[in-house]
Amino acid sequence: MPFNATFFVFSDYMKPSARIAALTGIQNFFVWTHDSIGVGEDGPTHEPIEHISQFRALPNFYVWRPADATENVEAWKTALAMDKSPHGFVLSRQKLKTLKPKRDFGEVSRGAYLLKEREDATLTLMASGSELMPALKAACYLAPLGIKANVVSVPCLDLFNEQDDAYKARVVNSNTKVLAIEAATATEYYRYADDVLGMETFGASAPAGLLFEKFGLTQEGIMRRACKLLGVEYEEGSVGECQL
Repeated sequence: MPFNATFFVFSDYMKPSARIAALTGIQNFFVWTHDSIGVGEDGPTHEPIEHISQFRALPNFYVWRPADATENVEAWKTALAMDKSPHGFVLSRQKLKTLKPKRDFGEVSRGAYLLKEREDATLTLMASGSELMPALKAACYLAPLGIKANVVSVPCLDLFNEQDDAYKARVVNSNTKVLAIEAATATEYYRYADDVLGMETFGASAPAGLLFEKFGLTQEGIMRRACKLLGVEYEEGSVGECQL
């Protein structure tokens, strides 16, 4: 099984081979690291803002952006079983905290799944990769503000797009406002989302933490955007304990 690996921003040079692999049904694995503005000090020339959208637009090509090491393992299990398609694994430079190890991964193979579900939810947060943890934290801290939020992990939007309407409706509750979060242009999420918190410019040169704060891709930034979407006044400061 062939594979190759490089920084995600250099996938520009690999687009013809990825397209041919998709067109001819070759099971090649493209492993791409340094997936976002988290590259930081390398600056905007090395920050792949538009690349994930380009590859999601490629037919018969499946882009995976797992949120932690254990989700990555489950993603590989699915990709290895799909022998008529190439796959791209878009991985973070940052050290990502492992989420609860006992969570159910039964629906990673369907591209997206409910990681956190609240009764009578009014908001759904969709996120992938390094943005999933701040989305989970935002959902937790929004609860004291009276906002009940579901959180959807989206390791492979391409696969989720292929699911039946009943499954999509179960994951993305139509009775909620939907906010998608991704450190990329991410316009493809508008198929499901009312609003997308992503990148509308090139990145900048600074440590990853400063950049995520600058562009609002933090717990607080997600909370502000969610409150704006729901027409709720955002309250600055601590809102109590949060148990993930």
